Amino acid sequence: MNQQDQIRSAINEYAVAYVRLENLQSPPSFLPRGDQKTGCIGEFYARLYLQGDQPTADVTPGGHSNKAWDFKVRADESTRLIQVKTVSAYSKTRVLSAIHEGWQELWVISLDAMFQPDGFWIVARESIEGSPFPLRGVRVPRPEDASGSSRGLAFGGNRVSEFLPHVQGNSQG
Repeated sequence: MNQQDQIRSAINEYAVAYVRLENLQSPPSFLPRGDQKTGCIGEFYARLYLQGDQPTADVTPGGHSNKAWDFKVRADESTRLIQVKTVSAYSKTRVLSAIHEGWQELWVISLDAMFQPDGFWIVARESIEGSPFPLRGVRVPRPEDASGSSRGLAFGGNRVSEFLPHVQGNSQG
């Protein structure tokens, strides 16, 4: 098979997978609507993590057009607004899409080449000082070296070890 035929075949395989994901995005679904599949996959994993970590919490998705937060989490008489940003191994720059104001926690998820989580960081809103929103050009550290920060965001250590047990093989709901 020549290169052009290999490309056509890969495009067809991608199209089949894309249609499957689109069909799974119909409400009610843990996979949010949207055409940026990397972000949808990250939000899916975030929702599984919330379900596993806080099974009694009331979790409300923000909706596709809500830029401020992706999940409203009500638990123990408190409410948290969480924005989820995702980057995959295919991103050469590891730069996130714009981060808008209106959240208390920013969850950053890194996916490996098979779209499995290999990085998870939680950034508190209070840790960001003096940065005008929306934040642009925020670079995510590599999972194996998460000590860096970008544009004033203190990512801290990679917390993927606490994330994975809640997102792998979870068949509830």
